Amino acid sequence: MADERPILNVMIACPSGDGFFWERQCVAMEHCAAMSRTQPEAERLRLRVRSVRMTCSLLPMAFNHLWCNARNPYQWGDGTIGTADFFAMLHADMWAEPGWMRKLIEICIANDADAVSAVCAIKSEDGLTSSGACVNGPLNPHHRATMKQLAKMPKTWTARDMGYEDTATLINTGCWVWDVRRPLAQQFTGFHFWDQVHRLEDGNGNVRWMPSNEPEDWRFSQWAYENGGKLLNTREVRTEHFGGRPHSNDPADWTTGMERDEPFFSLMEEPQPQWQEKEVAQVA
Repeated sequence: MADERPILNVMIACPSGDGFFWERQCVAMEHCAAMSRTQPEAERLRLRVRSVRMTCSLLPMAFNHLWCNARNPYQWGDGTIGTADFFAMLHADMWAEPGWMRKLIEICIANDADAVSAVCAIKSEDGLTSSGACVNGPLNPHHRATMKQLAKMPKTWTARDMGYEDTATLINTGCWVWDVRRPLAQQFTGFHFWDQVHRLEDGNGNVRWMPSNEPEDWRFSQWAYENGGKLLNTREVRTEHFGGRPHSNDPADWTTGMERDEPFFSLMEEPQPQWQEKEVAQVA
């Protein structure tokens, strides 16, 4: 009897800024490849999987090369020629539990979402994550979720679960999937950092220069929100972020750390100097 379960093409992008940590990534990749070969009957989806690595210190450039690989036609293992249905990514300093890719894809489809990211703890002892809400707009302080905060939230969540309406949900690209069959992907123009410097002046004529930055994942999150995309964060998939030690996304592993994003709230709650941005004169 023919197997009538849906079959999806998935490309796993494996970027590295310096070539380290490939061995951890290989374990997760090999599991995904084995999973695509076995396809247990209990699973709702069948997957064709390929993986592509790229080492480049210019991360947005690496991401864009990998994304183009997913969007261009490819001859899959069974001889089928076609583009990827899902663009998956696992950073070189990330470990994800066996089955991570299938689980994220199923969450994405079940929630009619464009993309789903497994929560990633920042490599520090503060218990902060790189997932959250874009509260003040681009290039301004954002509210990051903490591990202790996540223990009180749904496992799969958006900025609304942090108490914000009509706000971009910020995801991380360390371990995520994107359904590139959906309209959002057809509008995509690339991953990029957003860096600026600002010339500020107070009422007494004092001048201060300040830098600002949006990393590629938060800029993507804001772009997706601006273009009608639906992004989700989840801790249904366990991850570990390697830096000194493995930092997991399981709140049970965090007995220390911040209850809330203290750097964000200190900026929001404490009086700040009244600096006004001034245009920089153009030199002919």
